[in-house]
Amino acid sequence: MKRKIATTLSVALIATYCSAKDLSSKEQLKYAKDKTFDEICFAPEDASKKVISQHSFQVLYSGLATELPEKYKDALPRDYAQVKTMGEHSDKVLLVYSKKDDELLQKFNKLLPDTNIIVYGKLRHKKVKVGKVRESLYTFQIEDLREHNPVDDLIVNNFQEKDYSKVKTKELDVYLTNYLDQKIKLPIHIKGISNNFNKSYSKIGGMTLEDFFVLKIIEPLSLDILVYRNSQSSKKIIASNSTNALYLCGRLLKLEDPTSKKFIPSYYFMLDGITDREETEEEKAKFFEEADRLKD
Repeated sequence: MKRKIATTLSVALIATYCSAKDLSSKEQLKYAKDKTFDEICFAPEDASKKVISQHSFQVLYSGLATELPEKYKDALPRDYAQVKTMGEHSDKVLLVYSKKDDELLQKFNKLLPDTNIIVYGKLRHKKVKVGKVRESLYTFQIEDLREHNPVDDLIVNNFQEKDYSKVKTKELDVYLTNYLDQKIKLPIHIKGISNNFNKSYSKIGGMTLEDFFVLKIIEPLSLDILVYRNSQSSKKIIASNSTNALYLCGRLLKLEDPTSKKFIPSYYFMLDGITDREETEEEKAKFFEEADRLKD
């Protein structure tokens, strides 16, 4: 009887580990997104307070291993193997996949090395004896994945002007870091556009010239203003001229390379939407006076 119970529990455990499937958008919402993979690896005991917890995060995919590291072999089902990645503390949490999960394997096989992916899965911990010492082993079982598209993180689909606070361009330049990640609107006039794209936007941020262009404004501003080409803002820009008084609504974002200590962080303004604004005769006269002065 005891042997039968033990066998049943073993089968149940393996079935739980092998539950990978193609998650729907609704199911993806059940996975916590409050921690990055680096944060989980830095303090896995904080992220894994429960024996099993669901998480989703971005990770750099570096390929598949065909087996597990030695100390994990007794802690996981035999059909499990390692997903290779990089990170400062990535050795503290082992990414794993089931070799029996054909759908997941097909997704992995379509990826190129050094691809950023979003993974969904279960974080687990288990006490095991390694040599003469007992330690907690942390594993993350990947259940589903998708390629990370940086555009998804940058585009606001439910734009509402009331969510943005007015800030002058000079004020933004002076108090730059105070407005990081905040929703702000800049009173401006459009000068034109530029396809002169900083290489760091593509190399570090994953943005491309195919998806974005740089908006030029008449008011002085040291930041690049990036506009998503396939957006309502692009149509508004095409229809506007230098005399139209507008608000640019967007966010001040920071571009940094977590893998390089030599990379100097830079800032840019990501445009979410454009709205018209009322301008008094006095403001118009002052604007044209300032515009003429800047030309000289």
